[in-house]
Amino acid sequence: MHGLTADEVEILKVLENYGYLKEDQIKKYFKNEKTEKHLGFLYSKGLITRRDGFAALRGVPADPSVIKAFEVLLYYRDEIETHWPATYPFTIYFMRGGKHYDVAVIPPGSETIMCTVINRSYAERVIAVIDSEEQIDEIEIEKPVLFFIPGDPPRLYEKTGTEV
Repeated sequence: MHGLTADEVEILKVLENYGYLKEDQIKKYFKNEKTEKHLGFLYSKGLITRRDGFAALRGVPADPSVIKAFEVLLYYRDEIETHWPATYPFTIYFMRGGKHYDVAVIPPGSETIMCTVINRSYAERVIAVIDSEEQIDEIEIEKPVLFFIPGDPPRLYEKTGTEV
């Protein structure tokens, strides 16, 4: 795009893929001290909008699943080879160490239906984004699975309940 730096173009590409993210997520993703300046420029040109600490493409509604799943990308940031949005029941798909991972956000109370759909999918490896450790016992995914709980710090568990 004319008049934009390479970093600003990259920020736009991420927002084109995911639509609506926390400004802090974008800053962590790019690990660049100028990211805040780049966001400011994109806001000033009307290319993206700011809403309560979030950056978004114009007219794109917030999707809490994307915001939670993006935390997995931040967790593995330095190891990810490529990533893109996925289709239901997954939110994000990425490659790490030559292996494919599908990220599914599983809200409390939806464990049974989400597991049914995930078990019928072609996913090879699943990272289930959950709200609490208690959900692990409710989830029966018949594929290699890790459980990710966003937070500061984020936590990653195996099916045994052992933190990774």
